Amino acid sequence: MTKRYLSLIFLFSAFFVSAKAACPVSIYVDDSNKNPLSAITIIIDHKSVGVTNATGLANILLDEGVYQIELKKGNSSINRTIRVSCSAENYFAFTLSNLEMKSFELKEVQIVSKTTKRQIETSPFSVQAIDLRKSYDKGGDVSEVLNRASGVKLRSDGNLGAPVQINLGGLQGKAVRLFKDGIPIELFGHGFSLGTIPVNMLDRVEIYKGVLPIYLASDALGGGVNLVTRTGLDQYAELSYEGGSFNTHRATLNALWQDRSKKWYLGTNSSFNYSDNDYKVNAPFYDTQTSVTEYRDARRFHDATKSYYAEAYAGLQNRSWVDDLRLTLINSSFDKELQHDAEMNKVYGQAFSKELNNTALLNYKKRFF
Repeated sequence: MTKRYLSLIFLFSAFFVSAKAACPVSIYVDDSNKNPLSAITIIIDHKSVGVTNATGLANILLDEGVYQIELKKGNSSINRTIRVSCSAENYFAFTLSNLEMKSFELKEVQIVSKTTKRQIETSPFSVQAIDLRKSYDKGGDVSEVLNRASGVKLRSDGNLGAPVQINLGGLQGKAVRLFKDGIPIELFGHGFSLGTIPVNMLDRVEIYKGVLPIYLASDALGGGVNLVTRTGLDQYAELSYEGGSFNTHRATLNALWQDRSKKWYLGTNSSFNYSDNDYKVNAPFYDTQTSVTEYRDARRFHDATKSYYAEAYAGLQNRSWVDDLRLTLINSSFDKELQHDAEMNKVYGQAFSKELNNTALLNYKKRFF
C-alpha cells in the first residue's frame, strides 16, 4: 500500500512541474517609425505559433529556454533570438529597420482589370460588344460594321440617307429598339440614324439579343442596339472628310477639352452628309401608245439627301456630389428629295421632305457603391 501511494504522489508532482514550465510570452513588432506591424507570422522549429494582430502584438506559450524565432510575412523572413524564463516577464519588442522592411515589401505588383468590352460580354445578358476605336481611320457609317456582326442583318435601298431596317435574330421592326447612350434614338431625329452615323463618332456598339438591361428601359422582344458615343480621359480634336461617287460628301468633327484638374469639360460630336444619289437603276418605262412596259438602265434624279447632326456638351465631373453632370444641346436636320414610290411605279415630281430637330439633355451620374 505504501509503494502505490508514493508512486501516485510522484506522478502527480511530475505532471504539475511539466505544466508550470509553459510560460506566457508576448512578442511585439513595429517599424522604425514606431508603427505596429500586423500579419507577421511567428515561426519556431518550422511551426507557426502565432500571428501579430493590428496592434503588432502576438501572445503565445513557450517552455523555458532559448529560441530562434522567425518573423515571416509573405515570402520574406527575419530571424531573432529570445530567452524565455517563467520567473521573468517575457515581453519581447522588435523594431525592424528600413533595410529589413524592404525585404517585406512586394517585389512585383500585378493589377488585372477587365476592359469595358469584356465586362459587357461577361454580363448575364446575351450581348456582343463591338469596339470601334480601331476603325476610326476607316470610311463609311456604322451600318457597315453592324452588318458584319453575327446574327445581325441590315437592309436598305443602298443610297445615302435611305431608311435602314435591322434584323436581329430573325426579328425586326418594332421588335428591335435602337438607343444612343441608353436613350431611344427617335429623340435625336433622322439626322442621327444607322445610315448617317460615322464610325469615328462612337466608342462601341452593344448588341443585346433578347432580354435588355434595365437601364435601357425597353421591353423589345427581339433585343436592341445601344450606340455608345466617345468619351475619353485625354483631350482630342479630330476633323475628317470623305468623298465618293454620285457627288457624295461626308465630314465629321469630334473634340473634347478638359481643365487640368479634370473637374469640368467641353466637347462636340458633329457630322455632315450629302449625296446626289444619281446612280443608274434598271427602271420600268411604260409606253402609252403601245401599252408595253420595258426596263431600261436610267440615271436617277431628284433624289439628293442632305443631313447634319451637331451636338455640343459641357459638364462637371469627379466631384464629391456627382460623378458626371452633363448638359447636351443637339441640332439636327434631314432633307430628302422624293422621286417616286418604293416600286418606282408612281412619280412624285418635285416632292421633298424636311426635318429639323432641336433637343436638350441633362444627365446626372453618381455611383454610390
